[in-house]
Amino acid sequence: FIVFNLVIVFSFAFIFFMPLLLLGQEYFSLTFKHNLIPALLFVFTFIIINSYFLSNWKLFNLLEAENWPQLIEFLEEEIFIKNRVRGAYIKMLINAYLFSSTIEKIASLEARFDAQKQAYARKPRVMRVTAASTLKSTNAWYVQNWVSKVTRVGNINYPTEARRAGVYGTLRMLVSMQKDGTIKEVVILHSSGSTLLDDAAIRIVRLAAPFAPFPDDMRKEVDELEIIRTWSFQQRGLTSG
Repeated sequence: FIVFNLVIVFSFAFIFFMPLLLLGQEYFSLTFKHNLIPALLFVFTFIIINSYFLSNWKLFNLLEAENWPQLIEFLEEEIFIKNRVRGAYIKMLINAYLFSSTIEKIASLEARFDAQKQAYARKPRVMRVTAASTLKSTNAWYVQNWVSKVTRVGNINYPTEARRAGVYGTLRMLVSMQKDGTIKEVVILHSSGSTLLDDAAIRIVRLAAPFAPFPDDMRKEVDELEIIRTWSFQQRGLTSG
């Protein structure tokens, strides 16, 4: 590897500086500007290739030495511990099992990935919304209706203590909902600076629940909907933007 790099660098330097050696500095200065970009591209490519080889140095050494037990140990650590699940790693691991006569581990590997697929399939599909305008028309309509309902309930149940004390402010809140329109979680992402207003915002959302179930089109794609909105408690009432 080192010898190969030295040969490449020497060859490049020889070709690049050959005009200087044969034709002198004046001609070299003329050609330097034209050759600068190709030279920089070569250096950039050279660095990338070397970085790739150095980052995979152990893997290449184990493959070259056909050290199957250590190669298996290395690949299992990369895939199962460091969670670097790459197609190339999996193929190499299967081949290493075959070469080391540990075929039974292939079945174990398949079972492990099947279990991971099933676990992934059970994970809820979450849609996070910060602006209704970015959604499909049906989904946008649902979110707009949701915001309207919370705003309406919020103005009916505006915190009297806050209005009496002249406490106003703006907060950012996340509301997580399930398919049937029930609330899973309410979180204040950015406080208004007033516990009174933060608590009132959470209470208003819970008073507005339950919400309408997800439309059929949304149900096909989404299991949980997370709506993030900015809510303002002002003298004129509760607004969202």
